Amino acid sequence: MRLAAKLLCVAFLAPSVTEAQVVRGAATERSSGQPLAGVLVSLEGADGSGTAYGNVLTSKRGEYRILAPAPGRYRITAKRIGVQRFVSQAFDLGGGETRNVDIVLDAVVYRLPTVTVESEPLCVLSERARGRVLALWDEVRTALTATQISLRDRLFRGNLTRYVRELDPRNLRVLSETRSQTQGIMHRPFVAVHPETLSARGYWQRLDDGSLLF
Repeated sequence: MRLAAKLLCVAFLAPSVTEAQVVRGAATERSSGQPLAGVLVSLEGADGSGTAYGNVLTSKRGEYRILAPAPGRYRITAKRIGVQRFVSQAFDLGGGETRNVDIVLDAVVYRLPTVTVESEPLCVLSERARGRVLALWDEVRTALTATQISLRDRLFRGNLTRYVRELDPRNLRVLSETRSQTQGIMHRPFVAVHPETLSARGYWQRLDDGSLLF
């Protein structure tokens, strides 16, 4: 009876331990109301430090879902290249709570700012120039983060066609050619020779079968 009582207590306590805090919602375009796919959505602390506790990309239906590490006070930010960053109001997230935060973004309304590099002191003295650099960096950071998430979540799908040619080293005449196609999720479709190897051995190497690799 004592063992049965302990097992019963574990059964009742386990769900409260494993429950997670979730923030979910959908991203839409303001003018059309259409869902937006590929929007970078981040869960940040409400203190404004910019620390992200989770990053995801919206699905084809514009939906997202982020797990919060612990109960607390958060906010949602969203960025789409060419559109100003969306920042939600701060909200409290309780243990095991699921909160819905929808995102509304404008259409692509402005071009990336142009940055001119000149031979001047490194310190940026102009407020206008500082704002242009910050805006450009925000776009670059969005693209890099979205790429990392695509690789992490294996979201990049594509069609890859490979051509392999065998050349005559004397006149570079094509001796044979093969072609293959691959479809699906891609991580590293092409792999380059390491720069140190190229520096030490050159840009062509003779393989074991006598052929040359460029």
